[in-house]
Amino acid sequence: MNKKFTRIFSFLIVFLLSLSFYPSSLVKAEDGDIDINKMIEDNYWIDFKTVYKFGMTYLVPEGADLTEKSFLKNLAENDMDNMNKMNYNTGFRTDRNALFDIMNKDASFWVKEAITRDYTDKKSFFMPTPDGNKVYIFKDGKANNPLNFDIDNKTIVNTDDYNMYADLINAKNNNTNNVDKFRVGDSFDLDFVVDTSILTKYQNTRFLSAVNTQGALEDVWLADHGIALADDIYVFNLDFPKGIDTSEMKLELEGLEGYTLEKQTDEVGNRIKVRVVADEDNERDIVTVKDFFNKLNNSNERIILRIKNLKINSAANIAGENQITASFGGMHDLCMTYDTNRDELLSKDENDRKYIQYFKKKECFINRDIVSFAAKQSKEGTDAAADRAKLNLISYTFNVEERKASHNPVVTFINDDRFYDEREVYEGTYINQNSYMPRDPEKRGYKFIEWNTMPDGSGMTFTGDTVVYEDMTVYAIYKKDRRYDDERETADEEPMLNINDHYQYMVGYKDATFRPNNNMTREEVAVMFSRLMVRRPIKGHIYNHNFKDLSNTRWSATAISYMNELGLIKGYPDGTFKPEKTITRAEFAAMATRFANLFGGGLQGFVDVPYTHWANDVIGKAASAGWVSGYPDGTFKPENKITRAEVVSITNRMLTRRADKDFITKHRSAILWFTDTPTHWAFYDIVEACNGHDYTRQGTIEENWLNVNLKTFVYDK
Repeated sequence: MNKKFTRIFSFLIVFLLSLSFYPSSLVKAEDGDIDINKMIEDNYWIDFKTVYKFGMTYLVPEGADLTEKSFLKNLAENDMDNMNKMNYNTGFRTDRNALFDIMNKDASFWVKEAITRDYTDKKSFFMPTPDGNKVYIFKDGKANNPLNFDIDNKTIVNTDDYNMYADLINAKNNNTNNVDKFRVGDSFDLDFVVDTSILTKYQNTRFLSAVNTQGALEDVWLADHGIALADDIYVFNLDFPKGIDTSEMKLELEGLEGYTLEKQTDEVGNRIKVRVVADEDNERDIVTVKDFFNKLNNSNERIILRIKNLKINSAANIAGENQITASFGGMHDLCMTYDTNRDELLSKDENDRKYIQYFKKKECFINRDIVSFAAKQSKEGTDAAADRAKLNLISYTFNVEERKASHNPVVTFINDDRFYDEREVYEGTYINQNSYMPRDPEKRGYKFIEWNTMPDGSGMTFTGDTVVYEDMTVYAIYKKDRRYDDERETADEEPMLNINDHYQYMVGYKDATFRPNNNMTREEVAVMFSRLMVRRPIKGHIYNHNFKDLSNTRWSATAISYMNELGLIKGYPDGTFKPEKTITRAEFAAMATRFANLFGGGLQGFVDVPYTHWANDVIGKAASAGWVSGYPDGTFKPENKITRAEVVSITNRMLTRRADKDFITKHRSAILWFTDTPTHWAFYDIVEACNGHDYTRQGTIEENWLNVNLKTFVYDK
């Protein structure tokens, strides 16, 4: 058998076997064409079109067709019809929940099976490398994982939901349990957040299936010798109701670099389409396969379109619901090969392309697929007022309140682009004559200066003694607080925690136990933090609150009302605080982060805290600050009840308190300790929390205790 025939025969075998692992979104089956309309007849959440190419029909998001133009250029149009078809889609079909399509059935089984099957009988199987060495492929009878992916969490092996999810949220208040309320003239910002983690899992899985598929074993070389070239395109659609002024809208993109935003507005002006495409002067370059996947797996796995300066005008639905709907879709094109170069890969010469794909050198094999995708509304972020018959539709709902009818002028106070308060004034009089000015607003990191008739402070100062003749809108003016350094909180800000004095802030029980594994309630945590404030509350005094389940005679009423007045704790939408309810790890993280202006958030990658989780941001912030950590399996367990031991451990980190173990060992008799803590993992944190002491610093964290001073922050006992 001559070499030429051997190569052709080998290629045909590779081609035929690879069909099992290169399913497509084509709509064809053994018994004839399948009605594509049947698959998508109930799709209401994405605008798409059908593209007929290579004798197949594909689903493509409107405005995001890479088959029209791709940095992979001629590779998007290739004579090898069956080897270069659009392989996958997700988010379009309504007849089932699937990412992989083959013969109108889920093909995920075949891809998963390539990773999870038993290769014990193939342990001795190897491939020669270009430099003449051997690569043993199936070590220990397991699938080849040359790039060391986290198979459990970074592939689809443990995933049954292949959908991509997104959410449209208020940039300053992402609580979807309540419908936001605005007034005519208000401005607001939205974040369009897309979770792209399924694409990372998909690409990782496809790579592993390729290097473990006996029909395409040449791909084994991809990990060490492969090169990759990729292109992608995304489209955001925003449908605004009447009453939303977008003339001064600004758009910012986060999560993608080297892209251009192309904004298009329809003739009516209600729909704005934002295409995200690679910069023309920033053409993608070929990278190694290893670098491509390292970058992919270290990415934030979310894209955020920040939509700023939306304004409400009088055309809005007053005293009723207004809804902004949205959609997101895109395509991703990836080509991997080895032992070639950019010029050959992008060659316009048909013979060059065939030469590369069929026979070049080591029978170089091109692994290529294009995936199209559309996002659905995340379940966790679904609006309270969302249409229950269209739960896949990405939406944001808000109300516009009607201004009270009056023949007298009204002064409207705007704080940070939001309605803050209003005062009705008799014409020709001033507010202090008949009423009182609103309480000075607050903005973290800034000091309130005045109310002004212009948003930038260039107008007239407005006070309670300013005479009013007509309706007016005034704006809160701030200046940077000198007590802040590099946008972060310092020890001079109020309200704040006392990080200088290391006094007792936790107590045990009468039976000399601490009960470290007991859960803490919401009121116990509120009391603990109130003890740690630089300005602690006055014992027995009741501060402002409207919690209907908090009696002013309750032992924790002072602490809860004080912390509520400072904005450091929150209740539930039904007006309750639920003081006896045990607090979860997520709730504690939320309360803790209110004490510091932490940046970042949502970046820690806890597998059980998706970006759509209500506490994703605060958990990410607390983790970034080093206050909280997850478990060895990569989870955070946000809904687990937090224990007393965990609370003191986290609180000590917040306060930069670190017990002096040597001092405690040498002065055991002077230390307050408990019968159930000596062997507990949190022993030293508990000692730190329950013993007032004087200290000096060794470095920035370690403490040298000087003595036990018996001083305490506990004001409530």
